[in-house]
Amino acid sequence: MQDPRPRQHPVASLVSSLGWALYLAVSWTWCIGMFLPTLLVRDAGQMGFLVFIVPNAIGAALVGWVLARRARAFFESKKPIILAFTGATIAFHGYWLAWRLSEPAFDNVWEFAGGMSVGALLIFCIVSLVGRAGGIAAACTLLFTLAAAFGIASYPVSAVLVGDSPLDILGLALVCTLGFGLCPYLDLTFNRCAIESRRPRLAFTLGFVLFACVLLVATRGRAMLPAPASPVEIDIWTLAALIGGHFGAQSAFTIAAHSEALRTTGARPKWSAAWLAYVPIALVAGVGLGVFAISQQGLDVAGMAIGEVGYRAFLGLYGLVFPAWLILTIGNRPPLSKRTLAALAGVCVAAAPFFTYGFIWLNEVWLIPGVVIVLLGRLLADKPRTPAAPASAAA
Repeated sequence: MQDPRPRQHPVASLVSSLGWALYLAVSWTWCIGMFLPTLLVRDAGQMGFLVFIVPNAIGAALVGWVLARRARAFFESKKPIILAFTGATIAFHGYWLAWRLSEPAFDNVWEFAGGMSVGALLIFCIVSLVGRAGGIAAACTLLFTLAAAFGIASYPVSAVLVGDSPLDILGLALVCTLGFGLCPYLDLTFNRCAIESRRPRLAFTLGFVLFACVLLVATRGRAMLPAPASPVEIDIWTLAALIGGHFGAQSAFTIAAHSEALRTTGARPKWSAAWLAYVPIALVAGVGLGVFAISQQGLDVAGMAIGEVGYRAFLGLYGLVFPAWLILTIGNRPPLSKRTLAALAGVCVAAAPFFTYGFIWLNEVWLIPGVVIVLLGRLLADKPRTPAAPASAAA
């Protein structure tokens, strides 16, 4: 079947692909990319950053190659999981924003909160004025990221090459590969690009091998390089405002991009898409404020602040629940059948203790059997659905 869309001039096609690449890189740098590398470097040294960025970049880039010719069919077959992923991601940002405001950068709450508010409001205003969360909003979000990277460069840090044992590093590498290898297929903005872009392979490759890697290394990879002399002197209050602006702008763009993709991809459910976009963020922001109140009492779990425990619990969705759900539905298997949901529940219950002990108590070696259980869950998958017969054949 021929593509009904008019052909583009090669230069216009390249420019369009670059625009999509920037859109992908910015839409994917959300509250996982903005903070998880910091935790991994703290806990596992420089290898923690490597086990984050390598499967992240490769896994995301491969989406364009895998879905290049069947993006719409994949999207339709996995729509329930993609919608759940979208709601969880928006809710995650509600928790993230509330938590980060409760623990601002360098304890400079007013500068950090002010920067976050300016970044978020500016991106939301641009999206409203332009009418879409596209290239202009992505470029402005990128400017906030680069400003934060410039400020962070004034405060270089060093980390040991390996902070954990080889088996602990292996556990982190396996769970990062599982999560970053599968979750990108459930990202609504990725599906939108794979469906609408003329050259998805180029867009995804440039977006993640080039743009996203540069953004992540610039903002989160400073522990990987020797500490150079500071290029410029930036006081700690300005740095807190720059980081807050980066967090606010990036979160705003991610929420706006996912909300818009609900409409453009036809993913909007029977009820208003606003419920999927904003009710989760309001509810979980309330949970985040509750965590803030508890954290003021000095309570912790396994020596970890309550706010970070909540953040890591959210990560369990992306390291365990969604990968397991996708594995159970590969090969045209129904995502919402009783057997699929029962198998998903069984896999999550069986693997959750290993993920909890590995990622909350920081004994990462236990992540290895947890990942094995998720992969073996494929044995419980439902039978493939029988493709519907064409109308002419049925007649």
